[in-house]
Amino acid sequence: VSNLINLLSLATKRSIADLVQEYEDKMYGHLKKDTAYAVVSMIEPIQARFKEISEDQNLLDSILKSGAEKASVR
Repeated sequence: VSNLINLLSLATKRSIADLVQEYEDKMYGHLKKDTAYAVVSMIEPIQARFKEISEDQNLLDSILKSGAEKASVR
């Protein structure tokens, strides 16, 4: 339960104390569902950006070229 509270706190930017108080009289399933929803909501922008980058071959080539140039300097 504490892991779910910690994840929910991170995903929602709410304090652990507030979440503990909110979920103390609820079933474990509510916490699991709410945590899953919050985590998915938190990573959606990351997934969207990943998709955008992975579909842009010119951008990928540019990133790879830049990385190769930086690596060769070291």
